[in-house]
Amino acid sequence: MARRKSAADLAAEEGKPARAQKQKQRADQLTDSDPRSVLNATRPSRVMGFSALDARQYVIGIPLRALSLRLLFQNDCLPLGRVLHIYGPTESLKSSLSFELMRLICANGGGGLYILNEPRDQPTLRESIFGNNKDLLDAVDVVPTKSLEQWQDVVTGMLKSCRDMYGAGGLCFPFALVVDSVLGTASQDVIDNIWECGHAEIGYAKEANILNTYMKFVPQQIADQPLFLMLTNHQKEAIDQKAGPF
Repeated sequence: MARRKSAADLAAEEGKPARAQKQKQRADQLTDSDPRSVLNATRPSRVMGFSALDARQYVIGIPLRALSLRLLFQNDCLPLGRVLHIYGPTESLKSSLSFELMRLICANGGGGLYILNEPRDQPTLRESIFGNNKDLLDAVDVVPTKSLEQWQDVVTGMLKSCRDMYGAGGLCFPFALVVDSVLGTASQDVIDNIWECGHAEIGYAKEANILNTYMKFVPQQIADQPLFLMLTNHQKEAIDQKAGPF
């Protein structure tokens, strides 16, 4: 009896498949009949929401094996269809957490987009957290941005692509969007004004309003999709007159 060719044999014969083909192969494994499936691509109800019929909350997500992550999310899975906003001081492992969550989604047949909205990337850290697994690293694209509006354009474009893909029917796979960090760059108007005037002016209120308006748009667009959006932000130090910065 001829031996059935394994996935490794097929890959060796056909050569390295394109990233799109690899993601399709991962998506093909996520079927409703597969007990390991974490998604239902044709589910008509919200990915996450409150069911008034039986007064129970249903969460669709990626299983969490680490106790620390279960305690963080107060759940045994990484919920999809939500926005996670994490902030903290410099070097508080915000990027490390985002890499770990992206690795988790890629390990479950998904993909990711890491939007670098800061001057420096950390490829060595990312590769280490991904266990130097080339297949998982290839499932993540890194896109640098240089303004507040630019990273929003990238996120919106990705949301459109996912909506068109998921709306076409059939199977789908989970996808992680990470913006690191949301206020790591100024708005385009502020950048243009600095080039013109040679100095900065008060612009935080405008940028905060732009971000606030955009975040009223995003959550409803991903609520019914197997998407995970994580935003990181730097914590602004507050000054205590008695104790100093805290």
